[in-house]
Amino acid sequence: MNFESQITKISHLKTDCLAVPVFQSKYGDNPHLKTFPKAIADHIQALFKSDIVSGKGGDGYLLRVGEKHGFAYLYVAGVGKKGELEQDTIRKFGGNLASGLKGKKFKSVAVYIPELFKLNDDYSVVSQMAVEGLLLGSYELLKYKSDPSRKAMPSKVSFVLPDSWDKRKFNAGLKIGEIMAWGQNLSRDLIGHPSNYLTPVELANTAKSLARKYCFQCEVLTKARMKKLKMNCILAVNSGSTQPPQFIIMKYNGPGSKKDPVCLVGKGITFDSGGISLKKAQDMDQMKGDMGGAACVLASVAVAARLKLPVNLVGLIPATENLPSGSAYKPGDILTAMNGKTIEVLNTDAEGRLILADALSYSQRLKPAAIIDVATLTGASIVALGYVSSAMFTNDDKLRKLIMSGSKKSSEKTWELPLWKEYQEQIKSSIADIKNTGGRPAGSCTAAAFLNNFTANYPWAHLDIAAVDIVFDKGAYTPKGPSGYGVRLISEFLREWK
Repeated sequence: MNFESQITKISHLKTDCLAVPVFQSKYGDNPHLKTFPKAIADHIQALFKSDIVSGKGGDGYLLRVGEKHGFAYLYVAGVGKKGELEQDTIRKFGGNLASGLKGKKFKSVAVYIPELFKLNDDYSVVSQMAVEGLLLGSYELLKYKSDPSRKAMPSKVSFVLPDSWDKRKFNAGLKIGEIMAWGQNLSRDLIGHPSNYLTPVELANTAKSLARKYCFQCEVLTKARMKKLKMNCILAVNSGSTQPPQFIIMKYNGPGSKKDPVCLVGKGITFDSGGISLKKAQDMDQMKGDMGGAACVLASVAVAARLKLPVNLVGLIPATENLPSGSAYKPGDILTAMNGKTIEVLNTDAEGRLILADALSYSQRLKPAAIIDVATLTGASIVALGYVSSAMFTNDDKLRKLIMSGSKKSSEKTWELPLWKEYQEQIKSSIADIKNTGGRPAGSCTAAAFLNNFTANYPWAHLDIAAVDIVFDKGAYTPKGPSGYGVRLISEFLREWK
C-alpha cells in the first residue's frame, strides 16, 4: 500500500471507496458528518437508525452508494466512545479498515480523518497509528501455501484531513508507521517460519541480508569462535542438535551519536523440544516460535536503521536448537558460563536462560549504556499476567520509565515484577554457584534473578514475552498466530533514548 494525504472536500474525491470512522452513539451523533454531502451523511445516519452500525469499536459495514459521489462504496467503521479516544483507537480503526477492505479489489481508498482524532496536537501520531493499524491488520503469512496469493488490498490509501491540519507534519508520520509495522510483520514472519526452514544458520543469513540492505553491520560467530570465547552454555544447549549454533552480532551507529551503545539481546531457540527434559507432545509445534526474542531484536535493529535513529545500537542473538540425542546435555550437568559462573543444570528445558547467560556476559565487552534482553522465557509469566502482558524486570529507573513509555505508545503491554534478593536464594546450588531453575514458585522472578548474575550491574531490563508471543484471539490489528510483540515497544523506547 502507498500512503498519501490531501485536504479537500468529500464532494471532490475520486476514489473507489470512502472510509469513515464513526463514534458510538445511539443516534449517530458525529459532528464531522455535518461537513459531508447530505446524501452521504444520510446513508450513515440510516445505518445507525436501522442498528446496522452502532459506532462500537470493531463495527464495520461496507455500503454501495452508486457512482455519482466520486466513489462507489462507503465503508463505515466504529471507533467507540468519544471520551475513550486514545492512540490505540486510531490503530484499531486502521486494523478494522484492513479487515473490511481485504479482498474487495479496490485500487484506491480515501480515509476520512475527523478533527477529534487530533491527539496532543501531534498530527504525525495520528498518521503513524492509522498506517500501523492498516499494515498490521492486513498481515498474512502465505509462504507455505501452495497458492500464495494474497487477498487484495488497495494499492493507494489517501487520508482526507481537516482544513486546519498541518499536512507536512501528518505526512511525517506515514513513513514512521510504515516502518514500524514492517518491523513487526518481519518479526511475525520469522516466528511463523517452521524450524526445518528457519534454522540458526538461516536466521543468521536473514540478519546478514537485512544488514546489507539497510546499512548496518552484521558478524556471525561460529561454533569454533564460541569455544574460544568459552560460551559453554550456548554450546551445551546446542550439543543435542546437528544444526550448528550461531552467535549473531548486529551493530548500528546512528547519525551523530558518539554515546555508548544500547545492547539488545534476543533468545534465539529456533526449536525447543525441551531436550532430555522433553516437553509434552501437545503444542510442541509452537516451539518453533521460541526465537521470538531474537525476531524482536533483529527487527528492532532493522527498524532503527531504517528510521535513522540517532542512537548507537548492538543486537546480540544466541541461536541454536534444543534437542535430545546421545550427545545432548543432561540434568545434573555442571556448566561454566562465559563469565566464569558455574551452573547446575536441573532441567534442560530451562535452556533459554543458559544461552542468555553467555550472551549477557558477552554484552559487557561492549561497555553498553544499557542492556535489554527479550525472551520467551517462562510459562510462569502467563500464570502471573495472562496472555495480556509481558513481564518486565529492571535494575534501573531510567530504563523502567522509558520502557513503560514505549509500552504506552505502542500499546504493547508490559508490567514490572520484582527482583527481590530472596529470589537469588531460591536459585543457589549446593554444588555449583547457581542452578538453572528455582522450582515452580515465582518462576518468572527466579528466571530473571538467574539472568541478573550475568549483567555485572549494568543498567539492565529483561522482558519475558512468553505470554504474548502468540495471538490466540484475533484483535483489530492482531491476526491469530505470531504476534511480533516487542518491536514497536523497543522502537518507541529507542526513539526516546538519549
